[in-house]
Amino acid sequence: MFKLHSLFKAAAFLVTGLACSGLFADDLKIAISEPRSSADLKEEAKLVKDQFNTTIAKTRGFQVFDRAHTDQIMKEHAQVRQTGHFPGGEARDLGEFKGADFVITSELTMLSDGAIRITTQALSIVTARVVGSANKLVEIPSSKTIMEACEDLMTSLLKNVNESMSGRNASDAPQSPQSMLGNLEGDIRRVLMNNKSIPNWNANKDSYSLKIDLSGLNIEENRQFGTSRVNGKIYFTLTDSATKNSARTELELKPFTEMGNTLIQQKIREQVQQRVDNIIRDLLNELT
Repeated sequence: MFKLHSLFKAAAFLVTGLACSGLFADDLKIAISEPRSSADLKEEAKLVKDQFNTTIAKTRGFQVFDRAHTDQIMKEHAQVRQTGHFPGGEARDLGEFKGADFVITSELTMLSDGAIRITTQALSIVTARVVGSANKLVEIPSSKTIMEACEDLMTSLLKNVNESMSGRNASDAPQSPQSMLGNLEGDIRRVLMNNKSIPNWNANKDSYSLKIDLSGLNIEENRQFGTSRVNGKIYFTLTDSATKNSARTELELKPFTEMGNTLIQQKIREQVQQRVDNIIRDLLNELT
């Protein structure tokens, strides 16, 4: 009788433990891919991954699926971003074989003023579609501010994952180009105004006002594969408040295909960053 009683107690303890930890059979399994970053942000990248894991582990209905083959999953799915399609059935087979339901990818970027931008997205292994994306700008990076940003990002992504499973994901409805670009206008203005490589710009930029016009961008969504084809132009108008003179130039994007609003915005910012000196010189030359 003692042994049987002990057995029941042990079983009850085990069930209680599983309930407390949230490890139920119908929990969604979330794999965390290694954050992409430059070599000088490796410590911050580790902090990001750890905080993502912690947030998932304490959120009811989710399990952390952090295994060595997560990067293999992402390698298989890389062709979605490169080609805009995924061979029929392979995504579902891969998801079932690996055991994960969703993969979280992230990237850390150091800006010229020392701020760190963290971009994230949630990818469904079964459908090979991006079901959510988010980004945070950590203006004064520290362990505390990075952890807080990561908790907010993961909370947002897990909400997107839940909505996608219940059929209420807003991304299932067509998005306007403007909604897909988020605060890109402000980000691009920040890239230009923070540029320090042109002395004449630095000396006078306090008297300049800069307008960014994104109406020339074209975004064509492929709803089946969760990708978007991006091309078109960005228009820049510079006004000198002292002289009232204005100048205008434009940047034609190199067309690209990408998954998720966050990565689309990031690629546009990168193209602006690569040609920021030319944009500023064109504006200054026309202004004088």
